[in-house]
Amino acid sequence: KGMLQFGRRDAPSVCMTWTDGRPSFPSDEYDASAGADELRPVCRLMIVTMRPAVPIESVMPWVSHPKDQNVMAVDDPLLMADKVNDITTFYCAKIQRHADYIATTTAEPSK
Repeated sequence: KGMLQFGRRDAPSVCMTWTDGRPSFPSDEYDASAGADELRPVCRLMIVTMRPAVPIESVMPWVSHPKDQNVMAVDDPLLMADKVNDITTFYCAKIQRHADYIATTTAEPSK
């Protein structure tokens, strides 16, 4: 959550979490559910699973809505870099278009 302070103030925040194992459930040390509950109100929370062994259903409750757009799977670790680039390019382009729209609608008229 602390990393969100470094984002652009004029763009919505997105937290993309990657996991290669079953998510942690409440314990003394880790609680993925509590972490997700803390992040969702302040950013879009996405989860990318890294192996077929991670059931999508186990992370689905934690992601932002619409849930089907915020859970992805990478079955082959060699494809991870490509998936990171695809996701980042897609969302950054959407955010930039939104920022451009806001800039044009709030700009003062030229004299």
